[in-house]
Amino acid sequence: MGIRDALKKREEAREQLAKGNFENDLPEGVLRYIKNQELNGEGRMFLILDDPDDWYTYFVHDERQYKPYEVFVKKHTCLHSPQGLGEDFTKYDNKKEAAKHCPSCKAGVRRRLYAMIRLFDVEYGTWRVYDAKEFHAQNLINAYDQIEETAKEFQPDYSLVGQAVIMKKTSDGKSFTFAKAPKSKVPEESFEKAKEFIDDKPSYADLANFRGYAEVVEIVAEAHPDSCPNKSAVIGANGGAENQAGTGDDTSQKITDRDLPF
Repeated sequence: MGIRDALKKREEAREQLAKGNFENDLPEGVLRYIKNQELNGEGRMFLILDDPDDWYTYFVHDERQYKPYEVFVKKHTCLHSPQGLGEDFTKYDNKKEAAKHCPSCKAGVRRRLYAMIRLFDVEYGTWRVYDAKEFHAQNLINAYDQIEETAKEFQPDYSLVGQAVIMKKTSDGKSFTFAKAPKSKVPEESFEKAKEFIDDKPSYADLANFRGYAEVVEIVAEAHPDSCPNKSAVIGANGGAENQAGTGDDTSQKITDRDLPF
């Protein structure tokens, strides 16, 4: 195969990955990922699709400030993260082991735990995802458990999965919570449609957008030095990548902007 054909096939493969595995069932301008701004005021109505034990947890590198706004490290998934449900994320918590697999960890970029929370959006009639930082995820789990515990006093086999909630900011405006929503406020067809998504889970590896090793090296190269205390371990003194052998390849998994929070 000549270089022209080889490059064309690689480009076609990247374009296919960019399309993702998700049907485009959202209105124009609405993202798969729920933005914080959508939860202002009275919040937003959702149906719960997963128990917290089935939330996908993974690690993210991201350094920025908001006043004034400046990005120090472009947001990206840590390569030393679970790639599917059911994996114990604590097995990926060792920093020395993470540095063997992820250039950002090797460069000393701080990483944070995130949880993807799938919710059925009543207004748009399809599933969406809230990508929660650890602090927000813990607050949402506490609210989830409180709703279930209260309901189980009257109905021992009660589960919040498939039930309606309002997701909104906490009273102090610093995090997010769930509040039980009246079933009468939700059309019956929404409950029926949501049932289809409860067992039909997406590819979380695709949603997490695991980049190739070389692409993460490029992110490290562009990052602010203060956020990469060990940057020289990844980017040599001559500006070249050091020890790029690792997980991934040059064709990174990409999803369209409609499907990613970053």
